[in-house]
Amino acid sequence: MWVGTNVRRVAHTVEFFFVGLFASVVVVCFSRRPWSVCSRCVPVLLFCAACSVGDQVHKIFVPGRHFDVIDLGFDAAGYVTAMLSVLLAAALVRHVTRPIGAHARR
Repeated sequence: MWVGTNVRRVAHTVEFFFVGLFASVVVVCFSRRPWSVCSRCVPVLLFCAACSVGDQVHKIFVPGRHFDVIDLGFDAAGYVTAMLSVLLAAALVRHVTRPIGAHARR
């Protein structure tokens, strides 16, 4: 049973990594103006947390399953890692592709 539990926990992290990856890419690609990091993180975190809680709530209605608070932490590890990776990649792309001398302008 120990192996099955660990596999399930890793699966939650991987599953929500991809949920966070999708949500983060959508926010980064479809934002029309340059948002602050905080304003990009909030919608992604809210969406992913809602999906995570929804996943746990639906388990209540499945025989033999139950709401597991620990899974919420594993879910968060996945989507926060994805969100930070996408935001870091977007910042690096923005830094590399900006015009020469743009950093000196105010």
